[in-house]
Amino acid sequence: MKLSKKQKKIIFSVLGILILAGVLFFLFSKEGTVFKASGESEGLKKPEEAAKSPFSGVACSNNQRRAFAVVLAQYPETMPLSSPSEADIVIEGPVSNAGGVSRLIAIFQCQEPAEIGSIRSVRPYMADIALGYDTIFSSWGGCDAGIERIKEIGLDWLDARQNPGGAFFRKKNIAAPHNGFTSFEGLKKASQSLGMRQENQFDGYQFQNKNEIIIEKNSQEIDINYHYPVKWVYEPESGNYLRFWNNQKMIDRNTSKQVTAKNIVLMKTTISSLSEGVADVKVTGSGEALIYQGGKEINGTWKKENSRAKLTFFDESDNEIKFIPGQIWIEIVD
Repeated sequence: MKLSKKQKKIIFSVLGILILAGVLFFLFSKEGTVFKASGESEGLKKPEEAAKSPFSGVACSNNQRRAFAVVLAQYPETMPLSSPSEADIVIEGPVSNAGGVSRLIAIFQCQEPAEIGSIRSVRPYMADIALGYDTIFSSWGGCDAGIERIKEIGLDWLDARQNPGGAFFRKKNIAAPHNGFTSFEGLKKASQSLGMRQENQFDGYQFQNKNEIIIEKNSQEIDINYHYPVKWVYEPESGNYLRFWNNQKMIDRNTSKQVTAKNIVLMKTTISSLSEGVADVKVTGSGEALIYQGGKEINGTWKKENSRAKLTFFDESDNEIKFIPGQIWIEIVD
């Protein structure tokens, strides 16, 4: 049977409609993926859109879980420390007085160090800092004022002296009291066994995207006069700040590499002694701050309204600082 031109035209039109309908069905069905004109898929996130840590701004599959804050000691007997380079944020502050021995509050969310230490005791201001980051706090006991402050503000605390879940241990090859350690897995299991909340509620800092990051090529050094002096040296090639402690490279025992950071903050505040061996540090309210990132120095301020509030940093125009994604070190100085 010979088809007329009109009949052929109708058949081709119907076939065209059927083919178009099939294509559209595939693209918009649950199984299909809608492609943008640029060739990107809405069903696939770009790398920069992947889940990020609210603490460091880096890609982090664990960005919804609650972080742990651990007090680390800094003495010649404790070096090299285990884990400081694996923390998202580290806060350094005095033990007993301004310009004296300092300790670290290392906050872990993304990475899971197999060994964290040397762990030491808490001072009151450390509890307020840890609460503001919504962390589960850990120390090897503490001064009376530190323990009272933990109870007063309701901070979730894993006290190594009680050794919940067997999370803490002492290493035989290091002299006491410098030989106290734990692991991320141990902290997690201990907090779960005690029924502590596991979901993160810290709303996080602001971070620069790739187009906003400017890396200066100039040299820059930051000196901090603790009892054991600290120096940060800017490396233009990588945009990292390299840490030196007591005039030597600070090495992480877990990685055997020098500790580095993307952002350094000098948080200026009032520091005095509450009692012998116990520093009294103002960490609520506001004060001056210097922010270092990408070889630049930014004059600004720090603010923390109360114990539960986030410790936040602002530039001279009162805009919240956008950090470069990566580790942040906050140095508390007077």
